[in-house]
Amino acid sequence: MDQPRRLSFCALAGAWTPPELSTDEFRNQELLQQSLFEEYYHVGESLAQVTPKLRELAEIGLTTMPAIAFGVANGLYHFCFYREEWASTTSMPGSMLNIEDMLLAERLFQVSVGFSHCLDSAQDLQRFLMGMCQQKLAMLFLIQNELGASLAEGRELQQSARVLRAAHDVFQSMKRVPYHAALGAIGWLFPSDVALNDELYPRTFGPVWPSSSFPYAEFLESNFEVFLEDLKGILAQEGLFEQLRRAARNAEGLAVWPPDTRGHVQLLDGRDESLMLPTCAFAQRSCALLASRPELAQCPRAAAFLARLEPGAWLKPHLGNSRRLAAHLGLVTPPGAVLNVGSVRNLQWAAGRALVWDDTHVHDARHAGEGTRYILQSFFCHPCEQRDLYRGHTQAEVQSLGSDASCDFTHPVRAEVSRALRQEMDERERAYRAMPRMTVPANAPVSV
Repeated sequence: MDQPRRLSFCALAGAWTPPELSTDEFRNQELLQQSLFEEYYHVGESLAQVTPKLRELAEIGLTTMPAIAFGVANGLYHFCFYREEWASTTSMPGSMLNIEDMLLAERLFQVSVGFSHCLDSAQDLQRFLMGMCQQKLAMLFLIQNELGASLAEGRELQQSARVLRAAHDVFQSMKRVPYHAALGAIGWLFPSDVALNDELYPRTFGPVWPSSSFPYAEFLESNFEVFLEDLKGILAQEGLFEQLRRAARNAEGLAVWPPDTRGHVQLLDGRDESLMLPTCAFAQRSCALLASRPELAQCPRAAAFLARLEPGAWLKPHLGNSRRLAAHLGLVTPPGAVLNVGSVRNLQWAAGRALVWDDTHVHDARHAGEGTRYILQSFFCHPCEQRDLYRGHTQAEVQSLGSDASCDFTHPVRAEVSRALRQEMDERERAYRAMPRMTVPANAPVSV
């Protein structure tokens, strides 16, 4: 049996000093994330020393300063999700989970939920929203679900039952707060149903949407050969895919284990004025086709990537941004690679076939087979953000995606909440586009 890999994985530089923190929990979250990402990607130290400091901060957050709990919990999730030691012969993802630190993150998210009084029966709508309660609860459910599964896999059945029971109890309490109980049910029956898009539009298809209803999915499938040929052209030049990946990658925490088993070459970015990125020089036909689609060209949240996933990889569970959907077109699809979205498990990619799904559900990807998987991954605006595009179609099933029934809540207060949330998101998007993106230096660690 191979010896366990020993990587300095859950810590940053020994000299890392946390920023000055306060009673403003969201400012603390912002400062901690900025400090952690800056230390890892720009100072370039190994992840070997920060765990003790994060744990010290965690104890403070759990005991005397709950305003830092949310930021520290997110720090543990971003940088300490995976175990420091992992046997390369073990293919089960549960063996990769850093249970000790995720149990700590669970407690911190619980403290953060309590700090904002998210589950108080008298909690008013504004405080629930201002406290980012739904986002906090979604992250808590994410952590609890993975802990429950991994503990059960390790035959820690009593502890697994405790975690899953806690998730169930919190979920039931959440449904009793006015944000859910007084405005009509969103349609969530289990913690795995939670999806942030459902706060903005009536729940329709859940995690996976029918690709046959989307002209964009048909477009992807009809141009499969073009996308595949451009991918092959990049792969034919040794090292080019990795060179393009490293040229444009964004800082996003330690997203995959083992390190460097997942990578993207980004082609389009809706935040960029030109939409098409310099990498399009190596995939000109693909970029021209994608940029011709209004689902991308007229969407500030659009993006497109050539994405690889290596055997043995586990892309950790995470939540995507709202007001968009994801579309994957299989390019090279060996068996064993699967996508999990909410309660839908073991979705498999197929060459030339498109998957359309809601990435505001918790989702992860795993590859227990052989051979590298490649897909064309894209994000396009939710149909309710481009209603006219769908209403003008000749097919009824396409028209329905942009209908009032699909896009507008009947409860007036929930409709107003949706409007207010989207207006706030518009303002944040404008501010974000004006800011420089935090990219990863060429000499930074590769494990993203």
